[in-house]
Amino acid sequence: MGADIHIFVERKRNNKWVRYTGNHFSLTEWERGYLGKEKGNIPFDWRSYGMFGFLAGVRARNIKPIKEAIGGIPSNASEYVKKEFERWEGGGHSHSFLTVRELTEFDYNQDLREPGENFSTNSRKTLFEKKTHRKNKDFDEDDECKTYYDYLGGPDSMFFIHLKELSELGGPDDVRIVFWFDN
Repeated sequence: MGADIHIFVERKRNNKWVRYTGNHFSLTEWERGYLGKEKGNIPFDWRSYGMFGFLAGVRARNIKPIKEAIGGIPSNASEYVKKEFERWEGGGHSHSFLTVRELTEFDYNQDLREPGENFSTNSRKTLFEKKTHRKNKDFDEDDECKTYYDYLGGPDSMFFIHLKELSELGGPDDVRIVFWFDN
C-alpha cells in the first residue's frame, strides 16, 4: 500500500488565509501531454517518499523532516482546506503546513549524513546553488544522497522548480502549503 500527499496552497489576503487555485506550477512533459495544459494548480503533487520524508517524516528513513507534523491543520486555514480536512478526518495523517519562508530559508546544502540538533538556514541568494561537502567516514564515498539537494533530486528538480514558483506568489510569510498524507 502506498502513501499519497494531499496538498493545498494558501495565500494571506486581508489577514485571512485563502486557497490559491491558479495554474502557476510547472508540469512534467507527461502531465502536459495528458492534461493538455502547461501549468497546474498544485505544487509537490507526486508520490515521492524522499519528499514526504523531508516535509513531514513520512515514509523516510534516516532523514530529519524540515518540521514535525502538527497533528492537524492550522486553526486559521482557509474554509476550503477545513472542509477537505473534515472530509478526510480519520483517513489522513501527518498533517502539517510550511510557509514559503520555512521552505526557502532551509539550508538544502547541509550534509544530511551528519544531522545536527537543529537545521541551519541560508540566504535566499544561495537557495538554488548547490555546494559540495567533505566526505563523511560513516558513508560510502559514492553515496548519492549527501545533501538535501541531492535527496530531493538536485537543484534543478521539480521540487525546487515548484519551490521557486511558490515563492513568486507573495511574501515569504504570506504563502504556505497545508498538507497531509493517506495510505
